[in-house]
Amino acid sequence: MDIKDIYAKYVGFRAKHQERMLLIYMTDKERVYLFDKDAKTFEKVLKIKKETHEDGNIVYSSFPISELDTYLSALLNHGYKVAMCEVENNR
Repeated sequence: MDIKDIYAKYVGFRAKHQERMLLIYMTDKERVYLFDKDAKTFEKVLKIKKETHEDGNIVYSSFPISELDTYLSALLNHGYKVAMCEVENNR
């Protein structure tokens, strides 16, 4: 599953969780992803650099699942509401 596939999942979940920062956990990659405005907020608040996909249309940040407690605590301490979705690669 590449970043475009992960982003497609994000868009689907985003509609259901508009009031929260949305984290997408990809089990096969052992990484957590944030996209669009969530990635921009993540960069601003936690100083984690966001990336742009090579086609220029997808802005995202990611971090290893092993860092979840650190980043989640920081986001909550800054007053953000957070939702997390776990996605498995079915391919």
